[in-house]
Amino acid sequence: MTGKADYTELAGMMDSVHNDVKKHLDLTDAQLAKLINLAQEEVILGATKDIDFNLDVKNGKGSQSVSKVTFGVTISGTFEITAPDEGTWDIVVKDGNDTILDKKGVKKGDKIDFKHKTGFKANISLNVTWSEAKDTTLKAKIHATY
Repeated sequence: MTGKADYTELAGMMDSVHNDVKKHLDLTDAQLAKLINLAQEEVILGATKDIDFNLDVKNGKGSQSVSKVTFGVTISGTFEITAPDEGTWDIVVKDGNDTILDKKGVKKGDKIDFKHKTGFKANISLNVTWSEAKDTTLKAKIHATY
């Protein structure tokens, strides 16, 4: 292929493929664009990530949720509380109705193993209860492989 005519033909072929994919999967243009972007990210290729996060805890309780398209990957790794130093934690992590993690009496520094196969989309919720009925920030890290 050379020249402008060949580029126009290639662009037309790509548009045709995109339209076929959209029709087959019943996607909008925006959804297809997100799918293409996601396919270019490392999650499709497999990787290891270290994720540090903070969770506000009010009166000993805290929660957080996230929803992501994951294409049915298996995620495994460890969860570890890095602060505060005192108290123990009850931790429940779910993907929709599936329980990924349910541990009671977790202390700072305990490493909790997990493994979970997501669906097309992961709807992750984290709920924690601290043994202290006061406000704090739960700091934790996740070491995950997918």
